[in-house]
Amino acid sequence: MPDHQIIDSATAVAGVDREELLARGAHELLNPLANVLGFAHVLNRLAANRPADWSPESRTSISMLVSEAERLKTVTEAFVESLRLRDGMFRLAITDVEVDSLVHEEVRALGRRWPGVRLTEDYGETAAVLRTDDVRLRFVIRAILDSAARSLAGAPGRMSVARSPIGGARIVVRVPVLEPQAAALIVGGGFDDPALDEELAGDLDLAAAVTRKIARHLGLSIALVRQAGQVGADMVISIPPSA
Repeated sequence: MPDHQIIDSATAVAGVDREELLARGAHELLNPLANVLGFAHVLNRLAANRPADWSPESRTSISMLVSEAERLKTVTEAFVESLRLRDGMFRLAITDVEVDSLVHEEVRALGRRWPGVRLTEDYGETAAVLRTDDVRLRFVIRAILDSAARSLAGAPGRMSVARSPIGGARIVVRVPVLEPQAAALIVGGGFDDPALDEELAGDLDLAAAVTRKIARHLGLSIALVRQAGQVGADMVISIPPSA
């Protein structure tokens, strides 16, 4: 009997459907991880505020703990979402989302994950409130920011994040140095082309592949804009007024 039939039979006997089982599994995985990540951030703040009380080795270890816990959270969320997408259980939870606050929170979190990356923000004067899925939009924004920071790490220059209202909202992540391969995995020219997922399947990690699919469900348009002679590039995320 195939594995999925065994799982279906087991869940049917227990009186639990697949969607409920997945929700329970996600809860059991992510709740303890949230506690670990929270404790890691507490240690990181303590070490940053009183560096004399911590050895260089301890501060490095704490930074690694934060980074790895953040990475594990991303991979776990991507794994759960991939199961939802595969089994037809992906549902958007549409609410009013204040985009500037969401992006600002994710930029601050990026600074904790990539402390060496210098960042500037500019959101304009008028707030953008859109109808979309808060959790899924955060997932996509986080993936784009991480892709940009990973490419920039160790390079000179400052990464900037700006928002301009065009229809819904447009988020521009400007990176002074951008590796083409790093950008292509997330925002390749065929981002909105489902066929490209198959072409890139061997190169996409789980989080990148899931990011591409979630972005399509949200109706996002993501482009890589590079001016002639420009070393860096702009990652432009266009969000519709309503998903």
